[in-house]
Amino acid sequence: MTKLAFRYFIDYEKEEKWLNEMESKGYHFLRYCLLFYIFTIGEPNTYTYRIELLENMTSNHESRNYLDFLADTDIENVASWGRWVYLRKEKDKGPFELFTDLDSKLKHFKRVFYLYLALSPLLISTSINFINMALDGGAFLKIVSGLYVMLIIFVIIHGVKTYLKMNSIQKHMNLHE
Repeated sequence: MTKLAFRYFIDYEKEEKWLNEMESKGYHFLRYCLLFYIFTIGEPNTYTYRIELLENMTSNHESRNYLDFLADTDIENVASWGRWVYLRKEKDKGPFELFTDLDSKLKHFKRVFYLYLALSPLLISTSINFINMALDGGAFLKIVSGLYVMLIIFVIIHGVKTYLKMNSIQKHMNLHE
């Protein structure tokens, strides 16, 4: 039996938390496709889920080698979307943390931050186009434009939060050098 859920996340940490909450209710994440999450129903508390932004696309040779390495340590690549991978490990096989040291955490936050930074010009220019269309259009275009501008604001807020996390980790690392 499967369950389909529609969700939108900008913050991958909240997404990861939600996947683990669903898992605690017996919904095992199987696949992601354009805001839709597919789950199978099973025994609760079987897996721990983690989400990671890889340096390259999942089809890249280095990414494949990394995912093969994870598979050798009982970590399953459940789904992927672009450079994002959804990983899980059975709880019976021990704790599952991807970033066990500050350096690896910092590198991951940098990848996430630079992704948001790279997307910003596209999102802002698209937003300006939506606003211009809304000024000349009807109520529907104004609503869509408003929602799109809200999306941009959420992305910027998350980018700033990620930047602050990076700075905090860097300061902590500098103190202990």
